[in-house]
Amino acid sequence: MLLNEPPHENFLRTPLLLSVFFLKLILSSEVFPTSWKTATVIPIHKTGSPTVVQNYRPITLLPSLSKVFENFLHKHVYSYLEYHKLLIPNNSGFRKKHSTLTSLLGTCHSVYQAYDSNLSSRIVFLDKSKAFDRVDHICLIFKLQQLGIDGSLLNLLSSCIFRRSQVVLLGRSRSDLKYTNCGVPQGSVVGPLSFLIYVNDIATNIKASISLFADVTTLLHSDKCTVHLHSVLTQDLCTLHRWSELWNVTFNPQKTAVMTISKYRNDHPPLLFNKTHLSETDRHKHLGSLFHHILSWHTHIVNLHHKVMTKINRLRSFGNLVPRHVLLTIYKTNILPVFDYGNIIYDNCCDYGNRMLDKAQLSAAKIIVGCLKLHPLTMY
Repeated sequence: MLLNEPPHENFLRTPLLLSVFFLKLILSSEVFPTSWKTATVIPIHKTGSPTVVQNYRPITLLPSLSKVFENFLHKHVYSYLEYHKLLIPNNSGFRKKHSTLTSLLGTCHSVYQAYDSNLSSRIVFLDKSKAFDRVDHICLIFKLQQLGIDGSLLNLLSSCIFRRSQVVLLGRSRSDLKYTNCGVPQGSVVGPLSFLIYVNDIATNIKASISLFADVTTLLHSDKCTVHLHSVLTQDLCTLHRWSELWNVTFNPQKTAVMTISKYRNDHPPLLFNKTHLSETDRHKHLGSLFHHILSWHTHIVNLHHKVMTKINRLRSFGNLVPRHVLLTIYKTNILPVFDYGNIIYDNCCDYGNRMLDKAQLSAAKIIVGCLKLHPLTMY
């Protein structure tokens, strides 16, 4: 083809035809390509000493073609699960029309409702250790079969899950290829759905209200009788421990916290999980919101104000160096989401908290419109 010649229609359609050909080939053979199952893991330092492996977050890179085909698998499996209502309703992770706010709203509503009814509530914030890495492939296939997935789709999912490999890339150094027999790649499309299916039966025989979002699990129960309240949570914790041992999921009792919310100063017996006393706490950060045992959002708003003002001060440092529309874009993309996240959760905060947040908003507005720093915040 000459450079000045218009491209032929078949030439433009070649990538699409190849994609359709590979798709039909994979579906007919029921074999996921081996080269698509090799992941490149890049460790990113989070915090603490750089010599400690636990202080790194693994970022998984997969071939783009594998994600395209995984989208096809995800669409069919997820549609099947939703159509037959096979997923438990109190799991808000990796689902359409669900988010962290769905889980937070459910927890807050239950707590406020119990508080208004003069009931004592206890929340157990459970911590899973490396939950995505604990997914056993054989157990996952078994759970897929239990949900009614079989035939060619099950064979294709099995081929996609089994015999995955990975290499670690650190700078210019590259490790040897290693095969994995457990875990789901967090950078894949099917990985989060696989984890969702793996923990779908966690609420079986649980009497308290259980809420899940990805690897975050909470137990909530309310009762007038402290003894009965303790009995229900103790039994549920034993049930969760047996479930974790059966499916090779590890909970970390040292990072699990218990919060008691009550109008009364009753003594609540300590809870045990795997023969370990769970620590009681007055405040706990859950899915980005700081819960307090007296149902006050003051501490959460103070932390939010500090976080926002740090960003606003950075915006002020170059306020006279860039155009106003650029400042507005930075505000909308970097500062406003911090204000917006969870605002329906702490909407019932006190007037002092509202004034604190309004003052921060007006400070950002002064920078964007070009007002002087000493310009009054109120208009007369």
